[in-house]
Amino acid sequence: MQAKRENGVYFTTNNPFKLRPFKAWARKIELKNKKILEPFAGKNNIITMLKEEDLCKSFCSYDIVPKNNQVKVRDTIRDFPTGYNVCVSNPPWLANYSAKRRKIKFPDIGFENLYQYCLKLALDNCENVAYIVPGTYLRTNLFRDRLDTVIFVNSLMFNDTENPACIALFTKQNKNNTKIYHDNKLIGSLDKLREIHYSMQQQSHVKNISFNHPSGNLGLICIDSTAGPTIRFCRGDEVARSVKHSDRLITKIGGNFTNLDRTILRLNKALYRYRKNTHDVFLAPFKGLRRDGQYRRRLDYATARGIIERYA
Repeated sequence: MQAKRENGVYFTTNNPFKLRPFKAWARKIELKNKKILEPFAGKNNIITMLKEEDLCKSFCSYDIVPKNNQVKVRDTIRDFPTGYNVCVSNPPWLANYSAKRRKIKFPDIGFENLYQYCLKLALDNCENVAYIVPGTYLRTNLFRDRLDTVIFVNSLMFNDTENPACIALFTKQNKNNTKIYHDNKLIGSLDKLREIHYSMQQQSHVKNISFNHPSGNLGLICIDSTAGPTIRFCRGDEVARSVKHSDRLITKIGGNFTNLDRTILRLNKALYRYRKNTHDVFLAPFKGLRRDGQYRRRLDYATARGIIERYA
């Protein structure tokens, strides 16, 4: 692993530890009375921000390329520290597909993103873990058995990227269901939100749906604008340009759609209910904040297909 870009390093600059659900987790595990491991410390910003909230009295920080004199030199991906009860960090993010696109060598780690392997290292060695991870984390279904809380942070956390982030909080064992927050607002339990999400997968009479169909008469704008939650179904002729096989943000859909305008109305009503009831938890967050202070979201084709098959 080479320098910052290859290690997927983003330095945390906005303090997420002010949030009430994080402080609740910190009280539960008695964070301020424990020695905190920071295995990917960089400038040691994580420790600094924990101290600002009076949540850290003792720590040990490491990094392969330290940017602070309180950080010790160590390649923690190859040699992860042991003997710590709690780990708090912003691990490196680097997706396999992104590395290939940028012609960066990706390590043979058995995961699609470097942060996932770093999270496994922490969970294998520490009872309690708090990691700042991509906002798409819940879409991976990884490490759910100890997941206590997920906090979607709807503000820019880094000074060098607009990537959406969340805080994943883990305990030794999670007897209760995972709690999901948007900043300080509790939006529900993960199990109940998943029930709503998967109810969209029930099929109906519509078959042979084809996305990115060159002459599809049903259109779909798959991503919000910065103005607000603007994902919507529309007529295919509203999609002015031709669609490519690789398109994921706008598409034309081929299928046996009758009374198209009424179908579009039903689909958009169903989409509105889905977004309202799931609070967008299962829609991938996208770079750029909307005017309402939330990150833009993207509707994936699998969820769109479920809505079409049930409500078209």
